[in-house]
This record gives sequence, C-alpha cells and structure tokens, in this order.
Amino acid sequence: MKFLLVFSTFFFVTVFATIPLKLDLSRLGDPCKGSDEHCFKRKFTLLLPLLIQHLGIPLTIPKLKLGYGKGVLQLDQTYEHMKIDGLNKADVIDSKLDLAVGKLALFLKAKEIKIQTKYNINGRCLALPIWGKGDATIIIKNVEIHLDLAIGLDNGKINLHTCKLPIKAGGAHFKFSSLFGEARKKILTPQFEKVFNDNAPLVLYELLPEFQIQLEKHFNVLLKPLLADLPLDAILLIPVLA
Repeated sequence: MKFLLVFSTFFFVTVFATIPLKLDLSRLGDPCKGSDEHCFKRKFTLLLPLLIQHLGIPLTIPKLKLGYGKGVLQLDQTYEHMKIDGLNKADVIDSKLDLAVGKLALFLKAKEIKIQTKYNINGRCLALPIWGKGDATIIIKNVEIHLDLAIGLDNGKINLHTCKLPIKAGGAHFKFSSLFGEARKKILTPQFEKVFNDNAPLVLYELLPEFQIQLEKHFNVLLKPLLADLPLDAILLIPVLA
C-alpha cells in the first residue's frame, strides 16, 4: 500500500534546528571507553528521555497528508496538529556501535504510543465507504523500534548521514469523532470503529511500512542538528570515524 505523505520540512528545519540543546548530563557519569556496549546502553537509557524531551513531549507534526491507497485503506487522508506521545517512556533494550562502518543502533520498546490529531478522510476502508472530519486518537500497542543511524564524526561532532526506523507493533486501537457527518455519526461511527479495531492487525500491516518511511524522513530532519549539538565527550570516548 502506497501513501503520499507531506511533512512541513521547512518548519522542522527552521524551528527545531535553531533550538539550543540544553541537557542535564550530570547523571551520565564518566564517558564510556571503546566499544563497551553495556556502558553505552546505560548512557542512552538515561539520555533517550532527555533527547525526546528536547524535541517536545508530545512530539508534534503540523500536517501529514496521505494519498489514495490500493489495499484495505483506500483513503484520501489529511491529519493536522498530530501529537505523538509515549516515546519518552520507551525502554532501551539493546544498543550497537560499529566504529569501523559508522553505525549506531538503538533497539527500543514502548508499551504504548498515543497519537492525537485532527483528521479529514474520504474513501474506503476494508471495502466500506467512509468519510468525515474531526478528532482522532490512535493508540499503538507493544511497539518495537529499531533506530539505525549511519554516522560520522566531523570536528568532534556527530554527523548523521541516514536514519532508518523499522517499526513493529502488536496491536492498535482507533477512536474517531464525526465520521459520516453529524446526522449519522452517533450510529455509524461506533460500528465503523469496531470493524476497524477488529481488523487492527491487517490495518497495521498495510500502514506501518509506508509510515515508517515517512518517519525516517522526519527524524532525519530532527536528529541531524540534535546529534551535531550533543556533547560527545560527556558520553563516549571514541576515535574519529573515517
């Protein structure tokens, strides 16, 4: 299933890239030496919530547009004022640092990611016609995130080249307001929500791969200036990457 998603890239670059990074790193202790992955995991377990807090809790996406698909979600969709909450509570399950190839990987798990947004949709879902606009809440459960970064060091600062963000989820719950217009919403909205939630695994199967691609674009914009400002000497003692 293919979607067309448009982020407000100019907004992210001009706003987030200009926010000075101010983190209390006093709890991190001494920098890790070499490739001590246990030390590295402890550092990022403490550091991850601070970095996410700097980006904003909840993380806000001004506008997200999804084009017409060919699978179970054949919808024109526009989401505005999207707020993503729960990333700051994710656990760092594992971490990898390969200095030879310039790879930094974090394996995260979150029990729940909550998305609140304004929506405007029109088309078909699971072969059923659907339209409406209003408020929506999407709760994604048992989320596994693999943050895979290709990095280098430039004058002692982390230079992010690419960001990959594979995502898996165990389930989801969807809540919409005002589907099918004001006259029909009280009767039809709960019925549609039941169909949607009963088929959540199928919906996620189609939605997550493309959503992942668009999140990668989003986090490439957000993380590049953030990592460049990160005081590396307070975290790691590593050589310059080629």
